[in-house]
Amino acid sequence: MPIAEDDYQWFVEPRSDNGGDKAHTNGVFAKRIGSAEEFAMELKDVNGKPREVWHCPRGYGQVLEFWNSRGTLQIVFHVWNRYGDYGPIKFVTFLMPLGSGKQRIRKEINAAIVQKQDEAVDV
Repeated sequence: MPIAEDDYQWFVEPRSDNGGDKAHTNGVFAKRIGSAEEFAMELKDVNGKPREVWHCPRGYGQVLEFWNSRGTLQIVFHVWNRYGDYGPIKFVTFLMPLGSGKQRIRKEINAAIVQKQDEAVDV
């Protein structure tokens, strides 16, 4: 049975490293997600380390909106998720940029897939 996107819970963790202003990031999340009392929480990661995170009730789409608006909103954060309602959270790395060689390979693979899909439609 395939895993649906709804089976995952998504979280963002404001950061003060890399020039981030944690208070500012918390303020942005409060305005766009909701009250801290309802959506801010402390959860443990897979290594047992407590993390102060915001639950994103709109899921992956909401996380992606934040990720794509990092520069505009001037926010610094990490992304976490977990499968289901309980258990530790896992650090999400697939949103991070890859090195130039890996990006080139990914682009070539994606271009080949799109080309095959286009050829299948033309037949």
